[in-house]
Amino acid sequence: MNSTAPDSDQLLQDLLELSLTGIILFEPIYASHEPATIIDLAYVRLNPAAQRMLLLPERPTATFLTLYPNAEGAGIFAFYRDTFLAGQPGHYDMYYQHDGLDNYFRLAARRSGNQLLVSFTDTGDQPRTPVEEALRQAQVQLLLLQTAAEDQRRQLQEVFHQAPVAIALLEGPTYHITLANPSMCEIWARTQEQVLDRPLLLALPELQGQGIQELLDGVLRTGQPYVGTELGVQLRRHGQLETIYFNFVYQPQHDAQGTISGILVVATDVTQQVLARLQVQDLNQELTATNEEIQAANAEYLVSNAELTRTQQQLRQLNDTLRQAQAEAEAQRNNLQRLFMQAPAAICILSGPELTYELVNPGYEHLFAHRQLLGQPLLEALPELAGHAIVDTLRRVYATGGTHIDQHVLVRLARTEGGPLEDFYFNYIFQARMAADGHIDGVLVFAFDVSEHVQVQRRIEQLNQELEARVQERTEQLHAALGKTERQRAQLQTQQQALRQILGQVPASIATLNGAEHRYGFFNDAYQNLVGGRAQLGQPVAQVLPEVAAQGFTRLLDQVYQTGQAFTGTEMPLRLTDPASGQAPLRYIDFIYQPLLDEQGGSQGILAFILDVTDKVLARQRAELLKGEVLAATRRQAQERETFYQVFEQTPALIQLLRTPDHHIEYVNPAYQRLFPDRRLVGLDLAEAIPEAEALGLRAVLDTVYQTGETFVGAEMPLSWAGEAGQPDRSGYFNFTYQAYRENGQIAGISVFAYDVTEQVLARLQREAERERLQRLFMEAPAAICILAGPELVFELVNPAYQRLLPDRPLLGRRFLEAMPELAQHSVMAVFREIYETGITHEESAILVPLTGPDGELEDRYFNYIQQARRDEQGHIDGVLVFAFEVTEQVRARRASEASAQQLRLLTDALPVLIGYLDHEYKYRFANQAYEAWFDQKPEELLGRHVRAVVGEQAFENARPYIERALAGERLDFEARMPYRAGFTKYIRTSYIPDVRQGAVVGFYTLVSDVTEQVEARQRAETSAQQALALAQELHTTNEQLTRTNVDLDNFIYTASHDLKAPITNIEGLVEMLQRELRPAAEEGEVAYILDLMHHSVDRFKRTIEHLTAVSRLQKEHDPPVTQVQLAAVIEDVRLDLAPLLRQTNGHFDVDVRNCPPLLFSEKNLRSVVYNLLSNALKYHHPDRPPRIRVRTRLEEAFVVLEVHDNGLGINLRQQEQVFAMFQRLHTHVEGSGIGLYMVRRMLENVGGRITLASELGVGSTFSAYFPR
Repeated sequence: MNSTAPDSDQLLQDLLELSLTGIILFEPIYASHEPATIIDLAYVRLNPAAQRMLLLPERPTATFLTLYPNAEGAGIFAFYRDTFLAGQPGHYDMYYQHDGLDNYFRLAARRSGNQLLVSFTDTGDQPRTPVEEALRQAQVQLLLLQTAAEDQRRQLQEVFHQAPVAIALLEGPTYHITLANPSMCEIWARTQEQVLDRPLLLALPELQGQGIQELLDGVLRTGQPYVGTELGVQLRRHGQLETIYFNFVYQPQHDAQGTISGILVVATDVTQQVLARLQVQDLNQELTATNEEIQAANAEYLVSNAELTRTQQQLRQLNDTLRQAQAEAEAQRNNLQRLFMQAPAAICILSGPELTYELVNPGYEHLFAHRQLLGQPLLEALPELAGHAIVDTLRRVYATGGTHIDQHVLVRLARTEGGPLEDFYFNYIFQARMAADGHIDGVLVFAFDVSEHVQVQRRIEQLNQELEARVQERTEQLHAALGKTERQRAQLQTQQQALRQILGQVPASIATLNGAEHRYGFFNDAYQNLVGGRAQLGQPVAQVLPEVAAQGFTRLLDQVYQTGQAFTGTEMPLRLTDPASGQAPLRYIDFIYQPLLDEQGGSQGILAFILDVTDKVLARQRAELLKGEVLAATRRQAQERETFYQVFEQTPALIQLLRTPDHHIEYVNPAYQRLFPDRRLVGLDLAEAIPEAEALGLRAVLDTVYQTGETFVGAEMPLSWAGEAGQPDRSGYFNFTYQAYRENGQIAGISVFAYDVTEQVLARLQREAERERLQRLFMEAPAAICILAGPELVFELVNPAYQRLLPDRPLLGRRFLEAMPELAQHSVMAVFREIYETGITHEESAILVPLTGPDGELEDRYFNYIQQARRDEQGHIDGVLVFAFEVTEQVRARRASEASAQQLRLLTDALPVLIGYLDHEYKYRFANQAYEAWFDQKPEELLGRHVRAVVGEQAFENARPYIERALAGERLDFEARMPYRAGFTKYIRTSYIPDVRQGAVVGFYTLVSDVTEQVEARQRAETSAQQALALAQELHTTNEQLTRTNVDLDNFIYTASHDLKAPITNIEGLVEMLQRELRPAAEEGEVAYILDLMHHSVDRFKRTIEHLTAVSRLQKEHDPPVTQVQLAAVIEDVRLDLAPLLRQTNGHFDVDVRNCPPLLFSEKNLRSVVYNLLSNALKYHHPDRPPRIRVRTRLEEAFVVLEVHDNGLGINLRQQEQVFAMFQRLHTHVEGSGIGLYMVRRMLENVGGRITLASELGVGSTFSAYFPR
């Protein structure tokens, strides 16, 4: 399709005239003295939209800054100037309320040659109502408030995270940590991830039992804040417990109902100050005590100089004794070393849980002469021990510390690496080795190779068997000697009696114990006194004296009995229970356990000989203790002097000792000297060494202390002094103490203890300044802020911005619901309660809050707000902080915008055409819903995709020339064939509309309509045109033949019906005559039946002739006369005709055709249609239910549809097409000709209508007759 393109200048002129966007063309005005400097802009031209929005003529004579002097301050002129100079497009959005304008402008500018082209839109292009005007002012104010509130929120957030004080929020009775700033985490020595959302005592378990929970519980229970000063708490820091001191506040936090829901904790670490103060106090106390001790010592020195001389002599003797003892100890150590190296036993030390060889003696190395042991774990050095019980025993000794002794243990070992295994038998002792801290760090092994002994013992066992025969022989000889033995026993008894008398008088405690159970066979009086009268003949020692078993004496008795070797004990401690008092006093005994042997040398008992040496031991111990105390006192006195000196030298406190009224500096510690690094202090008077002290008033204070003896304490005193060697003057804050010390009861000087607290003071001053600044920001903040205190949510603080939200209501001191009762059922109250209970911060955006206005009516208002729990010093929640921003106008504007956008989207999605937008990169930026049906992708999935990826390569190549022309700025309308993909080709009619912004095409709109059916229909029509022409003649010939045939058929039907009437009439008359002639016989029997059949046959024949006549007439009525007929009247007339049948069948008509328009139809034929449909519905009713016929009409396209629905017999699907055929009857139990529905269909088809049937067998049928409108 070709058309003449309009002239480009004319097109541009039309575009400027029609554009709804304001267009301005400027020329820059340069400074006369600086030609490169733009000082103003001259108007060249304004398009009509710009003239309307700015109320200016097309070519204003005044310059830009003359008309809009405030544009320079607003930044608009700078934007125009910089855009022109840069030569690049620019955009600028701003709200301009000056020089008669009060609108929001969106500006776009671009240099064009020596001119500046500006495009702008004004959201206030249309006149505003007073309500809109107020709305815009409120929007501006709200924007400013939001910006200020966001700045303040950001500042508050930064202040919280950078605050020098530690802040934490504890929620609920378990004190969940919901907030903790970095300062608090640093004190706790935990990260925020380790503590947040955890109960306090789980995050910091070391706090349990330190009284913290009791303090928190008290705040939570009473609601009263708790202020703590210098509270010491043990915290686990760097792997160990450290005592930290705090000044802190626990402040209860309240929810919306006023219930205490948590605690706000604000704390400062004052550990350094407390430790310094305590150190100073301790030093002062120690110095005072030292002075007193020195004074007392001086007096003692004068009084007891002779005693000191004697003590010194004793010390020299003790030193000689000590040196001798050291020499003996060294000799003993050497002996032990020789014993270890020369011991016949195999000895080694296994260290650590891996049992690594740490030390082996030669006897152990001899067992494994060619194997590396030292430094190797046991199982690496001797792998053949794996699985042996000896390894488990070693590990058990290492784990439990218990000593293990075993004998004749078989161990298979290889003497050399990889050598054959040999059988070794060992007696061994495994004993745990303890480290200095008491923990087990190894195992000592003492082993004896008894392999030869075991082998010999086994040989002996063989020999014993050989000797048994000889024993039998010897038995006979023993019987012979038995008589002699009996005589000797009598003599022995006499001797034993004498012995008992002797033993009873000996001062030692003596007892004989018989058998392996050590039963008493004899004890003297001294022994009975020793054991408190508890010894009983025949009773075991362990039963009589159970306490001795735990003290090891029973084990010693067992050892002596088993080995036959005597045991001697010296000064061994013993505790025997006194039956009278129940006490077990400590005593010391010397004793001998001597085995009593039988004639064969076997043990049969033990003789216990015991001497009580308690008095001797205690006397010696007292003497040794006295000597030790004298020596320790002397050493302690010397050590204390050294300790004081070291404390003074190492303490961070500043210490100075002054003597004489002139305050002569006798001593300064290194910390004090560092204040004056280049000055000599010691040996000079204070005024000479530190002349600044006079100006600072310190000299006068020192004089007062020296004269009165009263201690002076200074807290956070600001001091300044001269710098050294060209350095600037220095200053700081100090806590210090001036305390007089005395000698011989007289003040001799002053001790000075000071601590530099500059950092703490500056930090505190900074915190106070920050708090003042925060308070000022709070009150001046444009955001609406308030604090609701306590569970009742009482307005404790309201800033001006919050009060402006409710200007007509008093707030301070009132409960929230008292001030705003309309919010009692609002969700905001539930949120308040949740925050007060849990401490969880809550944020909402654009929440609806209906508030009562000045007129008493509820007004919907929208707010963005943040609700945050406030906590007291103890960390309990005691209120809620609210930051609110009213966004009512923004919400309304956004909803209007969203509704408009939704309407636009619905409109484009409803259109059957493809609507899209392509940018200059050939990418989709918009696509409507119609794209999904074509490309099987949702519209949002197309956005950002290249058009080639969407339509396919071949279709893209077909469309590329058009796309390039559109992006060049040409508007196009074209038709094209687009093979999008295999099996999917479309013929499209397309419009491309360029999107020109600031003179540049940034994209184009595309509208694509599917014309495939039209094109293909046109092609099919063109293709079959010749066939149509050829068929036309054939159809014409056929129609002529059909016309003649129809005429012949009509003539035949008419002739047949006319010619048959006379014979049928004659037959009917003959039958009647026959019936009269046979009157008696015709009334009964077979004759009567035959005559009745003849009458019925004649009647059917007559009806058939009538029907044929009616069909003939109907076929001739191709264009019957029509009139406008009211259907309701026809139905009512037919209903009257069918009234007898209705009564007979108990039927019912439900007719509703009130909205049916008049039908353009033959009234006679319409009555026939209605009569046939209604009579059939009654005649073919179901025998099990009365007929119910519903008659309705409806409009469908170009037809009025008459529906007749019945609940009759119904027709199956196979027979439904037969009902409209001529002479077809599907039911024979009622009369009928089968021509009624055929005639109904012909009547409707003759006027362009139709009839349809929907039926279900046994349920009913619905006939729908379509009448053209």
